[in-house]
Amino acid sequence: MKEEYLTKNELAKAFGVSLVTISSWLAKGLPYREKGRKGKGYKFYLPEVEEWVKQMEKEKLSELNLEILKAKAKYREEKAKLIELERKEKERFLIKREKVEKVLIEIANSFKKKLYLWKTKLPPKLENRTRKQIEVILDEEIEEFFEDINKKGMPFNTAK
Repeated sequence: MKEEYLTKNELAKAFGVSLVTISSWLAKGLPYREKGRKGKGYKFYLPEVEEWVKQMEKEKLSELNLEILKAKAKYREEKAKLIELERKEKERFLIKREKVEKVLIEIANSFKKKLYLWKTKLPPKLENRTRKQIEVILDEEIEEFFEDINKKGMPFNTAK
């Protein structure tokens, strides 16, 4: 039985693909019996091409499966990170940004009020005092400020 060869057009029609796809396959190693040149076209032996296409599909499927496995592993990794963050938040290791912002604004406002109050309250208290006495008075005022903040539920370590 004589082997029958297909042209590029016939091969494209047999596989339901374009001539561009056949050219792409040639660049990837599509087997042929005769190379097209000097006005002659390529000649392809169908059983060889079918085997090559099956092999390419298997490789593509393997690559796709590998990508799916990688994506699943990445998903599990990110899911574990999320679970850990949720656990830390539940155990109060993490504080939501909005809550931190709210507390910082409250502290800044309290500090601003205290500074304006000190502007009028401290000068008479500090008048005619020694440097050491002024430091003691300022330490007391600062300690009082942090105690006020702690009473509002904004814990501060005031240890020097």
